[in-house]
Amino acid sequence: MHPPETAVSFRDRVLQHIARRHPELLEGVELTLPEAQIIRAIGEEVYIRFAEEAGFGKRVDLTEHPPDPNVAKELNDSIARTHNALPHHLDPSGLHVVFGYPGSSAIETISQIVTHPVRPLIAPPSEVER
Repeated sequence: MHPPETAVSFRDRVLQHIARRHPELLEGVELTLPEAQIIRAIGEEVYIRFAEEAGFGKRVDLTEHPPDPNVAKELNDSIARTHNALPHHLDPSGLHVVFGYPGSSAIETISQIVTHPVRPLIAPPSEVER
């Protein structure tokens, strides 16, 4: 797992990973756009797949592995919505949080708020939205 990244460095690292593996996916995409617009341009599943391959967290299917309702209290609902984050489960290694934008400053912000180490998971932003 990589340490928390800024939105720009996360975006750049994922885009570099995509460019090396499948440059055709980025044809016609304005790379200076905000992360959310790039995701819409290339597709959520493609972006998340490459984010996982680049080492930014394990992808979780929220349909097959829904969040533990007992951990919802670990993160204020307003903060979770603001950062497109969803507390998923708690284990001895920490609080596993699903992020739609895993490399954003959201990981760092949430790490400062919760009492457990944050272990990022990733899912398409539309699945994480509440």
